[in-house]
Amino acid sequence: MTISSSTIKTSSGAPPRTYSRLEKSLPMVTPGMMTDKGGSARNWEQLGKLLKAGLTAVKEVDPKIRTMLHIDKGGNNEASVRWLENAVGQGVEFDVFGESCYARWQGSPEGWKANFEDLARRFPKLKFVMAEVDAQAVQANEIMLGLPNGQGLGTFIWEPTANNAGQALFDNRGAVIPEKMAAYDEVMKTYRPPGE
Repeated sequence: MTISSSTIKTSSGAPPRTYSRLEKSLPMVTPGMMTDKGGSARNWEQLGKLLKAGLTAVKEVDPKIRTMLHIDKGGNNEASVRWLENAVGQGVEFDVFGESCYARWQGSPEGWKANFEDLARRFPKLKFVMAEVDAQAVQANEIMLGLPNGQGLGTFIWEPTANNAGQALFDNRGAVIPEKMAAYDEVMKTYRPPGE
């Protein structure tokens, strides 16, 4: 499968689809690692090789770069554990594990919290990030920064100008939305490391 900016073309000869058509047919689009040619969680031997090759390439550029793997299962502990166990079982070495945490797709913040707390216990050498989060910025950061042994690094807003999940930090003119940015100011006051 080859992905271009406007269409997905399949090597099997199936008609190309536009992203908008694909997005309408699926609850969430996760191309790339989920394609038959790119590797799949259904074939961990193949996916493990692909991930290791990519991670090796990053470390060849700069061994100090932290590497993160990300999936969209923030509220699904069983799937998250299974994914991590498979990755680790294939010898995939990475620094941070990120998960999407949108209430619409991954459930409530209580589920995210239970998931990340369990993952931190099972994988004590890993760091964790909510790699996509919606309007619950304060609660999401409290979950992450409350993980034991500094394992939670915080949150990341995938698209700070999009407001389809209430996460926008900027309006359509590019101006800061003060009440949204204030949530992050509050997190910094509460969790700023001493001396910063």
